[in-house]
Amino acid sequence: KLQQKNAEKRRLLANVPFMIQTRNRFEDFIDKSFHIKQAEIEKVEARFKAINAGKRFGKSEWATRAILKKMFQKAGKYWYIAQTYGQAESIAWQLIKEIVPAELVVRYQNTRLRAIFKAGDKETMLELKGATDPDNMRGTGLHGVVFDERAYQDEFIWHRVVRGQLTSTQGFAYFISSPNKKGKNHWSRFYEDVKKRMESGDKDYFFKYFTIYDNPTISREEIEALKNSVPSH
Repeated sequence: KLQQKNAEKRRLLANVPFMIQTRNRFEDFIDKSFHIKQAEIEKVEARFKAINAGKRFGKSEWATRAILKKMFQKAGKYWYIAQTYGQAESIAWQLIKEIVPAELVVRYQNTRLRAIFKAGDKETMLELKGATDPDNMRGTGLHGVVFDERAYQDEFIWHRVVRGQLTSTQGFAYFISSPNKKGKNHWSRFYEDVKKRMESGDKDYFFKYFTIYDNPTISREEIEALKNSVPSH
């Protein structure tokens, strides 16, 4: 078994230059896949980003690609947290499997929504989670996290469960959400705080508000048709 393990390690090391080339091409592909407004978010080198955006802006697509790019740049443990486990699967899992080159895949664990990839001579892992199960978020050494539809998740998950796990790695956190339908809540207080920190000159924080009109891949005619399809009461 030891000989087999050493042989596998030598094989992986021999493939490192090829994997690095593949990874670089993949990162370039990701950068080119962002629409112009998503690219505006991506170019900002902030550790904590809060994006308040309406439906169909493309915030989940940006966040999925952004965390994939990060995890290939620095091998480690990453989480994508949606409202529920099922929503995490429908939002991000299929996109991940569609765009990551097979050469960079170690394995997909479909029942656990866990993906393990090759980042040079190391392995890097992404897990999809549901905010309704905070007990499944304990641990240390988290390198990055995305909160999707943060306005509809419990407030305490960030401060009491996840934040401390980013300390040892100086990891990042991206928060995306549409506005809460019931009005202002912890999400609006949070992004207002991020906005104040950004405006005060703290480069660790970034906030931006977008609407469907900021998505250049959807025509104005289609947006108006979409609005007119909603029945009035």
